[in-house]
Amino acid sequence: MENFRVIKKNTSGFLPICLGLVLLGGGFSPAFADDGNVIVLDCTSSETASDLTSKFPVLYLPREKFDASRFSDGGEISRADFEALTRTALKTPKGPIRFKIRKGDEMDVYFVTSIRMDTFEQAVAPVAAPLQWVSDSITFVTSGAPRHSRPVTTESQPITLSILKTARFLLKEQQRPTSLESGDEAKASSVFGVTFKAATQPSRGPEEKPASPEFYYYYRQKYKLKFENSILSLAFEDQSGNQENVATVISGDSENWFLMAGGPLYAYNFDPNKPGGNPSGLYLGLNWTPNDIFDPGPRYLIVNILDVNTTNPSSAIGLVGLGIGFPKISNFIPLSTLSVTETLVYNFNVSSFQLLTMVNYDVTDVLQLLKL
Repeated sequence: MENFRVIKKNTSGFLPICLGLVLLGGGFSPAFADDGNVIVLDCTSSETASDLTSKFPVLYLPREKFDASRFSDGGEISRADFEALTRTALKTPKGPIRFKIRKGDEMDVYFVTSIRMDTFEQAVAPVAAPLQWVSDSITFVTSGAPRHSRPVTTESQPITLSILKTARFLLKEQQRPTSLESGDEAKASSVFGVTFKAATQPSRGPEEKPASPEFYYYYRQKYKLKFENSILSLAFEDQSGNQENVATVISGDSENWFLMAGGPLYAYNFDPNKPGGNPSGLYLGLNWTPNDIFDPGPRYLIVNILDVNTTNPSSAIGLVGLGIGFPKISNFIPLSTLSVTETLVYNFNVSSFQLLTMVNYDVTDVLQLLKL
């Protein structure tokens, strides 16, 4: 770690819907913007190292005007400069964080604190909280001494021990699964840890002034990615192993293709004089969306390429369709990945085209639910 000490339908009704969906899809860019590769954590509300796990830091992402040179080489930044930096060169994220960086690229995490701290790498948590000496040196009375007593310090004071209060910053990189992988398949991961503890304060001379409250202290952590596509979790961990998640970052290329499974609610016949039933069954289809599939927001446009009736393949086949997906509001599958599409199908039973209103679920999330 680099330590700087100072971060009933008809076609006339369907066509406007399709046109509206296309316009929506064209008007909305993917929800994940490229936020670069820098995160700044404002931890100035923490008065001790252990406060890092209880007083939630403010997370910032850089704007185009961000210039790291505002942090001095001496490891300090004035409060006025940092406040100006948060107003003009930093921003708070308004949604999921996306870094378009890949394996071998570096991500920077800046820590800004109000107290001076020491840091050391510690990927694995210690079994017990470490102890530190608070007293001065200890002297022991030998057996031949004229008096016997318990050990005392050189200043004849009782021995005092104290639990060293620390906080550990964890960065866990998990290889991101693709849209076609089961949620039960184990993916590779990497964990990097850095422990923060209160810095040992050097004894000051009679003319030496204490640290100025007008300055903050700055620490920087660089992490090199191990996988091409990852989900990175940033958290602070206390000495009992309790973790407080700070942020989740998705890295790598956007994932836009996915599978959906569902069934028709209603079938519309283009020729009203030609009867045709609803070709029911479980349909499996290939889909594309401009949104990243890991984006929990709504999918304003879903393009359905092909739907196969897995229950009865000879009954009908879906050719193309348009739809919209609802936002993910929880991890409960029926509420999180629901979408509705209008799909053009060919019904083999009546040898004619139909328009199916279909309700679908994301197959990836269904597999994760069933753990197949």
